[in-house]
Amino acid sequence: MKRSTTRLGASRGLMNALVETEIGLLPETWPVQRLGDVFETQLGKMLSQKAHGGNAPKPYVRNKNVQWGSIDTSDMLEMDFSEREKVKFQLRRGDLLVCEGGVPGRSAIWNGAIKECYYQKALHRLRPRSGSMINQFMLHWLRFAFDLQNLYGVAGASSTIAHLPEAQLKALRNSLATFLRDILGLESSDKVRLTDVETLEAGVMPFYDRQRAGANAATVVIVDLSLLALEVLENVTALIGRLIHEFLQRLSEHTISGVGRGEFPVVLVLEEAQNYIRENRKSEDDSISKQVFERIAREGRKYGLGLVVASQRPSELSKTVLSQCNSFIVHRLQNPEDLRYFREIVPGIYGQLLDQLPALAPQTALVLGECVQAPALVEMREADPVPRSKNPQFYKSWTCEVAVPNVEAVCAKWEGAGSPEDAEEAEQD
Repeated sequence: MKRSTTRLGASRGLMNALVETEIGLLPETWPVQRLGDVFETQLGKMLSQKAHGGNAPKPYVRNKNVQWGSIDTSDMLEMDFSEREKVKFQLRRGDLLVCEGGVPGRSAIWNGAIKECYYQKALHRLRPRSGSMINQFMLHWLRFAFDLQNLYGVAGASSTIAHLPEAQLKALRNSLATFLRDILGLESSDKVRLTDVETLEAGVMPFYDRQRAGANAATVVIVDLSLLALEVLENVTALIGRLIHEFLQRLSEHTISGVGRGEFPVVLVLEEAQNYIRENRKSEDDSISKQVFERIAREGRKYGLGLVVASQRPSELSKTVLSQCNSFIVHRLQNPEDLRYFREIVPGIYGQLLDQLPALAPQTALVLGECVQAPALVEMREADPVPRSKNPQFYKSWTCEVAVPNVEAVCAKWEGAGSPEDAEEAEQD
């Protein structure tokens, strides 16, 4: 819903090609579409006592059956559907179901596990209007937008607090540009007119609120995925990397973007990179994140996209990614496999220097490659602020009085509620 341009008015020729849209001035060649324009959306059947007492009940999907990326069919209820309702509410294989209540935005794709199945009103059913949009991409986007980044300000809301109405779902505009402007740390533009507070009240979309208030440019944007489940991490990081890479590729069209190829530099820093660009074992297929970041390592520099890979286990990283690295900052390595692997990927002339790696002192590193004229042993500055990474004192914890955690407060934050009182189960059938 935010602006799509990176530097409106960066070139005088571009200013003549701008047109007024509902979300402000945009280049006239940029299509702007609502979600409802690319998907057919349909709410399910309203629940009623009469329907539950019908003569020919059929199974239906409830809000609570829909989890992120999967649908639990082990606990299905049934109700009656008329012939007209069967045509309207029957699910097809591949339908995308999106929760309105419970956890707004939570989505999954129906896989046809039950031959004849329907769905209730608390769910939206999305079907692409054409082949230009696929449900799998929309599923990943909804997971990122609602569960991870709370782009639309409803994370943690229960069905008694907030809903995702059909009108609001259809009005999710320009979501891709919203994500890119935020993830790239771009400042608000005073040349773009935003929706006022009366039309879009504060708190509905925190990202939009920041832009409306005049967000400053950020040189560093941190996306914390440390608590994300491993089975989801690869898909999310792949989506982020691919979108940034393809966005920078499209900046090559100077008449549209206002900048030339490589003139908008971005660096991606992959912390704990072994979690999503791991070198596969012989029997494994390449993960989607490994494929994406290997492509960025090979092609990204042409478009101004750099890559910094940080890991304590270099032997587990993609060989393709590491082979494209031209500079290395190496702290102490003691694992024989890591040492052997590192010797294989750097020029042999550094052999004697690499012998020092097992004995390096803390906060000391060996720097070699194109970033320096000659290999150097350096001491890192003190971090400010200091990260919370010190090893816990286990002996002291075991021998002193046990500290009891506030389980309710931790779980309330985990579930996205503001307080333990807000964390009560509120999902409705």
